[in-house]
Amino acid sequence: MRNRLARRGIVLLVALIALAGCKSEIRLGDYGPLSIGQPKLEALNALRANGNWPNPVVYEEQYIDSPSDSDLATLFPNEAGIVVWIGGYPQPLRIEFDDHLVSNKWPEYDIAPTAPKDLKIKNQEMVRLDRSIEVGMARDTVFDAIANFDTEFEVSVGNFVVGEQKFREMRRGEFKKNDPDYRDLILANDGWQFTGLKDQVWYTPIAEPFYSRVTIYFRNDRIERIEHFHLPFELP
Repeated sequence: MRNRLARRGIVLLVALIALAGCKSEIRLGDYGPLSIGQPKLEALNALRANGNWPNPVVYEEQYIDSPSDSDLATLFPNEAGIVVWIGGYPQPLRIEFDDHLVSNKWPEYDIAPTAPKDLKIKNQEMVRLDRSIEVGMARDTVFDAIANFDTEFEVSVGNFVVGEQKFREMRRGEFKKNDPDYRDLILANDGWQFTGLKDQVWYTPIAEPFYSRVTIYFRNDRIERIEHFHLPFELP
């Protein structure tokens, strides 16, 4: 009987933790080594002293399927970089803008002769889209080309941090954080993310969080808000 009650107690505790929410939002006061209103450089130094190295993320993540050109103009009016998928192809087209003109696009498309037929078809579609967009093209012309791209597959568009590819360890998907220029990339972006601050989760003494992902958002180079996603168990 005691074992059964204990098991029920554990189940109830897990349920209460889940119901309590897995994301906290902080807009006032201190949070671990950080504080709302803290300048960027001071926040970065505080995180480094705490053993955390943040990754740059977009200030506001955007994503849309089958967009019109007006959808794109509304969602990405000033975005420095957009990413375009066709049929979920694993190598999307990344387009970078400078002063509303295309300044760069990548990758160059190639595919192995032994690749499955459906991937080859999607690769060909990515090549067609890539060729329809040129460096120097205006943002609204690019949006029109994407929205009116004639394909049987769904077209999806999101945003990304321009410049991050230089610091990516492609095999592991991690960042080259020891690169001296990596610090400049972080300071140039208004969104940071890292894994840590488990001690700030209220249930840590009972169950250490399996996930503890902190995202910091800046406005005018000062912390505007902090979001902390946490969960005590692995999601299926």
